[in-house]
Amino acid sequence: MSLPSCLFEDRFVINSVDSGKFDRIGRIRGRSVGFDADLILDINNELFPVREKESLYIGLSSQVSVNPNDIVWDNSGPQTLMDQYDYVMYGKIYRVEEKQSDRRSLYASFGGLLMSLTADKNLVGDFSLDMRLYCLVRRSEDII
Repeated sequence: MSLPSCLFEDRFVINSVDSGKFDRIGRIRGRSVGFDADLILDINNELFPVREKESLYIGLSSQVSVNPNDIVWDNSGPQTLMDQYDYVMYGKIYRVEEKQSDRRSLYASFGGLLMSLTADKNLVGDFSLDMRLYCLVRRSEDII
């Protein structure tokens, strides 16, 4: 069986990192390279430090297991989608907002770490309110 794919994945160039409010948490703002998408994402700077101008691949997926019937992640089992990424969070979409006729914003919480993704409706049309999802992040070798 093959690994599941991401419902959304793109490379983002990080425009700013704000670590002012909390010691270990940084809010990154980025712009996608491949699509017309804007991202704001809270991350744990201690576990995954990020710099301005850094390039990250960020994916969103509803599952990470090869077996779609697995409802719980098991580290002792076969390879999962998480093995291809450096930093993974699990959370829930708590708000979906229609911006313009062709744009949509998704708002998700990953245990209190927040995400806002604004993109073309065609790219984020598969996401819905109360949907559980994984946010998967890996470093790109490109530094702008």
